[in-house]
Amino acid sequence: MIRQEATRARRPEAGSWTHLISCGTPVRTIVSAPIKALPEAQANPSFHLSAHTTREEMPFRTGSRRKRSEALVDMARLGDELVRIASQMPVHEVPCPACGNGVFDEIVVRNGFPVVRCRSCRCLFVRTRPAEDRLVGIYERFPQLSGGREGQLMDDPVEGLLEAEYRLRRLREFATAGRLLDVGCGRGDFLLAASRDFDVFGVDLVPRLRPDAQMFKVFHGRLEDAAFPDGFFDVVSAVETLEHLFNPRRTLGVIHRILKPRGILLFQTGDVDSIRARLNLKTWTYLQPPVHLNFFSREGLRRLALEVGFEPMKSWSFGRAPTRFPILRHLGPTEVLRPALDLAARAGLLGAMHVWRRREEECRVPPAC
Repeated sequence: MIRQEATRARRPEAGSWTHLISCGTPVRTIVSAPIKALPEAQANPSFHLSAHTTREEMPFRTGSRRKRSEALVDMARLGDELVRIASQMPVHEVPCPACGNGVFDEIVVRNGFPVVRCRSCRCLFVRTRPAEDRLVGIYERFPQLSGGREGQLMDDPVEGLLEAEYRLRRLREFATAGRLLDVGCGRGDFLLAASRDFDVFGVDLVPRLRPDAQMFKVFHGRLEDAAFPDGFFDVVSAVETLEHLFNPRRTLGVIHRILKPRGILLFQTGDVDSIRARLNLKTWTYLQPPVHLNFFSREGLRRLALEVGFEPMKSWSFGRAPTRFPILRHLGPTEVLRPALDLAARAGLLGAMHVWRRREEECRVPPAC
């Protein structure tokens, strides 16, 4: 019998968003760790990152490969510690995070957690996962986990800003002004980029904002506890966030509630239908429980959109997609290949960034689920 512990819904902290927004009170931002010295490319005032800057135009940064190797080693060591800590935590059994089905097949064991595949929508997920309040404690103890990509702990400020500019360029196809919330805002790169066009807000369990982003309104905690008013935002972004959530269906229900009718959701998460995942799940670095818990298929996302009340609009390749294939770097400027990469992403061959639009009808996900 698997141990279970009831998770308690947290009450919003004193001075909720509803009160702060209505009375115009400044919102305190959180910085939980000092920022290391930035690379020469960002420290040099003559270097300007714009929406048109490409990776080929970035100044040369020495030691990047060595830093990436060190980061992978650090992640391996941290993984051992996470396995030890998570093994002592109370756990919950959950149904499929996309379709709610409870019939599954065990696929692989990673970090001591069985990863299963839903027989209905083909999503992968960690069925037996640590209780939600304990997951929050992991991020508070290891805040560096909120800034990595596919299990890497290294922070690259220049790449972060380039990705933020890429997301903003894609978002402008659907929205160019209004209020924007970034769920899982991390170091604030997207807040910085989007603030040129939008009134920006952020939410993160453990924000680690860069110095330039400390002026933004950032809620320290879960989105469910932020108590934003209904229909308050024109845009919500959640890039590399859904895979971390204990209950992504519930969180998407909150996003639906706080978006205006026909509001935009921009998100990105791991794709179990991509070639990289299908070739060998055992080596797919996205499988990193208990940090990553949910791994969606395209069919699972389609059902989730329908249930929560969203209409899928468009998909593109990841911002860093051109750099994921070293052979492409020798064929010239990698951004020239972006149209082909976008087609591959829409066909399900590569991971994708998606835009959904909020439908007029009510969300079907119960608020207490």
